[in-house]
Order: sequence, then structure tokens, then C-alpha cells
Amino acid sequence: MNGTLLRKELRETRWKLVLGTAVLAATAIFLPLSFNFLKDLISAIPPEQLERFGGMMPANIFNDYSLYLWSQWNAKNLAQIGTILAVLVGMNLIAGEISGQTAGFLLTRPISRRSVFLTKALTGMLILISMVWFSTIVMVITAHFTPYTVDAGRLLLTTVITTLGLLVLFSLTLLFSTLIDEPVKAAGATLLVILLLVFCGWIEPLRFLNIFYHMNGAQYFIGGTFPVVSTAIMCAAAVVLLAAGLRLFEKKEF
Repeated sequence: MNGTLLRKELRETRWKLVLGTAVLAATAIFLPLSFNFLKDLISAIPPEQLERFGGMMPANIFNDYSLYLWSQWNAKNLAQIGTILAVLVGMNLIAGEISGQTAGFLLTRPISRRSVFLTKALTGMLILISMVWFSTIVMVITAHFTPYTVDAGRLLLTTVITTLGLLVLFSLTLLFSTLIDEPVKAAGATLLVILLLVFCGWIEPLRFLNIFYHMNGAQYFIGGTFPVVSTAIMCAAAVVLLAAGLRLFEKKEF
């Protein structure tokens, strides 16, 4: 790791940190405060029409405030917005240096390629984790100002699982950012893989390939069993993707 490079990367990506945190925090504040409004809205829909929206927002989630928060945060907004942010943070880290023709200058400095890659990876992970956890804590604090009981511990532990999933997607983006010289194309390749994984989730035998199936933490939050296998798989996937990206970066010609 290189402290000077780390500070440089944090300065250059601070706008992503600010913007991403603002979007997630705004959503995190809205969700706890919108519980009554959405509950009344859903209850006003005739039962025969409610079936159309059942997949989007099942009526039974309003029987448990913590279940509602999980379903709208970890299983939906955090996963979806977090995925976009993971791609945005990772797409420029290597490809941005190449497309901006600054990679050669960066590598002439007295710092190894390994240190450059790992510092950039650490920067991206720190930014992503900061956005996720700041907004999650904001949501929990906001929820405590409502008259409902909040299972904060369970929500926070589920967020650990969701964070791991987002780190896998960030690592995948960083790999493509190393492999492809243009940030937009790197992001496009990542999104294509994500769409393929989501498609696998619609096929029962292939559901385990859907990253969102693992990262929403349903097995723990609803089933009460911590997903040791899913967690181990996501950790291993992130490490493998980062290792592959590092190997590519060390051998890449600039």
C-alpha cells in the first residue's frame, strides 16, 4: 500500500463518495418515515389488484417494521443503488488511468505495480463501505425516532452480508477495468455479467448463481440462520477476482 497514492485516489473519487452517500442517505431517511404512508396506500388497493403488486411490495411486510426495513433496504434499495455505486467506483480505477494516458507516468514512480493495484482496490472498497454503512446507520437512527420497534442488530448484521456482495461486484468491475482500457466499456461488461446472474436467478437450478440471492441476507433475516456458505463464497469470489485483476495488471503492457 502507498499512503501518498491512497490520498490521491481519495481526493479524485471524493465526488463519488459525496454523491453516493447523499443518494443512499436520502433513501435511508425516506424508508423509515414512509412506513405509514405506504401501509395506508397498500391497504387502500383492492385485493384483486394488489396481486399485481405483490412481488414489488407484499402486504405482509407491514406486519413487522424491521421486516419492512430489511425488504426495502437490504433486499432492494441498498442492493440496487449499491450495485450502481460499486460499478461507478470501480470502473475508473485502472481504465481511467489508461484512457487518460496517465498510467505510464504513474508506473514510472518508485512504487510497484502490486502496490498501485492494491492501493486503488483499497480506495474503492473504503469508499463503498463508507457509503453503505453511513447510510445504514442513518436509517437505523431515523427508525428509532418512529414509534415502532427496530431490530437494529439484525439489520446491521444483514448489512454485513449485503456489503460482501457489493464488494464482489466492485472486484468484478475492477477486474474489467484492468482488462478493458475504457471505463464505460468496463462498466458495461460488469453490468452484462450482473444481468446474466440475475437471469440465472429466475431458473431454480441456477438460482445459486444470482449474487443478489446471496447478498440480500434473507436466509439470516427471515430464516434466522446465518448464511455461512454464502458468506464464504462471496469472500472467496472477491479474493479471486482481486487476485485475477492484480495478475492482469502486473502483466499488462502500457
